[in-house]
Amino acid sequence: MTIDGGLRTGPDRYCGGLAHTDDGFTLLTDADEVAGVMVCGVGPGELPGDGVWAVVSEHRVPDDQLPALVDALRQPNYTQAQASVDLCEDYGVIIPMFTITTARGELLQGAVPSDGCHPSEAAVGILTGAMLHEPAVDSWRTRQVSDEASVTTDCTQRADTLTESSPSPGEPVLEELTYRLAELKGANTAPEGASVCLYGPSGPVAISAMDDPGNVSDRLPNSQQGAGFIDAGLRDQLMNGISPTAPAGQSDCALSQPWPPGSDGATYLRLSGVSVTDGKREVGIPFLYVEVGPCGRVIDGEYRPVGWADSGVITQIRQAIGG
Repeated sequence: MTIDGGLRTGPDRYCGGLAHTDDGFTLLTDADEVAGVMVCGVGPGELPGDGVWAVVSEHRVPDDQLPALVDALRQPNYTQAQASVDLCEDYGVIIPMFTITTARGELLQGAVPSDGCHPSEAAVGILTGAMLHEPAVDSWRTRQVSDEASVTTDCTQRADTLTESSPSPGEPVLEELTYRLAELKGANTAPEGASVCLYGPSGPVAISAMDDPGNVSDRLPNSQQGAGFIDAGLRDQLMNGISPTAPAGQSDCALSQPWPPGSDGATYLRLSGVSVTDGKREVGIPFLYVEVGPCGRVIDGEYRPVGWADSGVITQIRQAIGG
């Protein structure tokens, strides 16, 4: 969804006037008289000019569904026969955040009865239904998930690593590389240039709207370091600077070796084609990956070896996109 710049910012774990905590869950008892239940959802919202934000929205459980929900929430935690393997078969069930208002005006952080693995289907169904189908009574944005450059360039904050690409059965011959590079040059001549994503082990970590920041590593092998566009001139300079022969004085730069090497990843550029339709810039599929480092190996969008890039041009591209 698209959000307005006037949408206020607020806390992540907050619903129905109550800040939620890891240990604040409360099961209802027969003594608790319920006046209402507010359920909250978290989803992405695109703010034009400022990327994508996590947005919390509050939804009121309808009065006609309240008795059934209260009855389900008042049930005690229960015991259910488990399979022979110690797995939660309903592990994928997400219980929405919800706040209960009592007749005395108390706010309770709601909990759904469960056996520790299987939450009450009746309670989860009503809560999820309200979150999905009832109009939002309030909403706010909490934190930026992706910046504007990431959105417009189609550069995700976390990229698929290239370590899974298979090495060539042998070092490609000169004729093969020359032909493949000529194909790439002929297929990528758009005057709009290219979208460029810079990925590597030292980039910032993106945290999704549902992630707990404390559980996310501060160093990922494929996190984004930069994103932006380069013009056709710089794109062509890169393409024309790709050599079918390895850089002099560099060892272990064979194209037949998979890269980025090792489980810790390596820094690389991903280039995608750009076009303009009805005045709107659109990003196509990736057509080139360029290793940033002494080797500068290049593979195409199908992970086939192409050659070795000019390190000076790589530096220019990094400067152009701020990475």
